[in-house]
Amino acid sequence: MQYQLLKKLGINENEIKIYLFLLKTGESTAPAISKNTNIDKATIYRALDNLIKLGFVSEIKIDKIKRFTASPPHKLIDKTEELKEELEKIVPELQKLSTLQRTTSQVELYQGKEGIKTVLRDILESKQPYVMMGHAQTFFEEIPVYCDIWLSRIVKKKVRGKILYPKGEFIKIAKNEEFRYMPKELTSLISTWVYGNKTAQFIMTTPAYVLLIKNKEVAESNKKIFEYLWKKAKKQ
Repeated sequence: MQYQLLKKLGINENEIKIYLFLLKTGESTAPAISKNTNIDKATIYRALDNLIKLGFVSEIKIDKIKRFTASPPHKLIDKTEELKEELEKIVPELQKLSTLQRTTSQVELYQGKEGIKTVLRDILESKQPYVMMGHAQTFFEEIPVYCDIWLSRIVKKKVRGKILYPKGEFIKIAKNEEFRYMPKELTSLISTWVYGNKTAQFIMTTPAYVLLIKNKEVAESNKKIFEYLWKKAKKQ
């Protein structure tokens, strides 16, 4: 019964064991708590940190040794009352949010060369115009053969693209792609592609990662940034 009720206050089973042990002993050190509860020390310290943050336990230092004490049980009631008051203050704002139109988002994470290929294939299969801004050379260094295949396929499928990349990088451009140079100070190992209602962020580290976000608002926002930079970029 004690465990079930205390769990409702947002603490887990190990934290409940520690709290009940401290209630019985009055005061103890972390090693002593670990020994008496059969909970490993690493877990003890994490649990104590959380209990202190939540106000279930207090900490004192005597002769440079940390000792822990359980808060009086009646303070648990005070805590729930405080939480209730805080919730009452924000409920009106939460209700407003609940009436807003919701937009669904889907986020996927890919890793490595095969992850890069997966997203590039998705761009190709969408058959929608795309824009890309940022680092590009690493694509041709990491997957040179696939890049050549991909470029030939977008020509065959007549998919159009606009590319903004740093001057001096080695890349290949398909005949149905336009490109301009972007300021070097805006470049990094990240390149952003936007196609349809999807935004793909290629993080060309080792290993590489691709974050694919399916959300119309995110895509439109990134495309606006691209168009702004495109207008200011140098024409080739």
